[in-house]
Amino acid sequence: MDDRKKEIRALEGQKRESAAALEALLERLGGALAPRMRPEPEEYLRLLSEEQDAREKIEALEATAERARELDDEIRRLEQDQNSQNRETSRLYARIGELILERDDYAAYAGPFRERAEALIPKIRSLESRIGASGEKEGNVFLRIGRGAQELVLRSFLNKNRNNLEGIYAACGEHFALHGGAAGTTEIEDTFAGDGPVLKAMGEIEGSRRAQEALLSELTLFREERRTLHGSLSAGGGLARQIQGLEGAIARVRQDTRTLYRRYGAEAEAEGRFEDLLDGADRETLEELRRLRETLKDREERIDRLNTAIALDEEREALARMEKSIEEYRRRIGESERAIADLNRRMGESRQKIDNLSARLEA
Repeated sequence: MDDRKKEIRALEGQKRESAAALEALLERLGGALAPRMRPEPEEYLRLLSEEQDAREKIEALEATAERARELDDEIRRLEQDQNSQNRETSRLYARIGELILERDDYAAYAGPFRERAEALIPKIRSLESRIGASGEKEGNVFLRIGRGAQELVLRSFLNKNRNNLEGIYAACGEHFALHGGAAGTTEIEDTFAGDGPVLKAMGEIEGSRRAQEALLSELTLFREERRTLHGSLSAGGGLARQIQGLEGAIARVRQDTRTLYRRYGAEAEAEGRFEDLLDGADRETLEELRRLRETLKDREERIDRLNTAIALDEEREALARMEKSIEEYRRRIGESERAIADLNRRMGESRQKIDNLSARLEA
């Protein structure tokens, strides 16, 4: 490759760097001057306002998303607490239900629950007895394996019946708590005077129910707030899309702002329009711009001279190639003319022979 072309490429790169540096200086100068202008230009104020609005919207969206995440965590925690409280309330219902069903003086509250419990209790005792008897028997390994499988089935039935019985106790206890306590605490204390376990269970159930109500109230508020927040985040296509759109708007505003700054800088450089606003640093920037433009001009002239020299050499080379081609064509023409003369001679000789041979035939 021609060394001059390498130099041109290097100069073009330097020229691009200088042009970028020049734009940066104009932007710096215009950016320094814009806030000093009085009154501040409307376009400048509009761009600043648009960028600030977009930034505030991003901050608001991020704060909304953060609050939504906090609510999600809080709701999960409260739901766990609610589940634990529900299990505790069920345990208390089962406890008081068992107390009610064990005593005849609470028959008014036992209702049909006693009949269902009394039907299950013998089954449970029978299964417990069969499991206990199965574990005491001896035998060979195959019998023990068979009894082990049978015991697994029996334990499954036992657990199922125990759970059913626990459910009956809980239903009975809940019925009692809802209806037996409806008359008021004083009447209950009179009715069940001396029955400490029942009164204690009733108090614990009341406390558990209040805790459940408080949890439900808090959950309802948090869920409604979360629903509202998620609705606002989803309205514009989701958090990521909204932020992406706002960041794109900020990028466009920044580009417009840089363009405006460069325009102010160019006016300050060329027209001296903002002379009364310039400070020492601005004048240094103007001097840098002057030197940079001279550097750019020198590089452009150098590139132009190199390109001209290359073009001149290329034209000379093209001319030399054409002159060489003409010489080649002339050589070929000379050879062709000599070939034509030789052919004309041979054709004359051939015609003479034809005439001679024809005369002999006629004689």
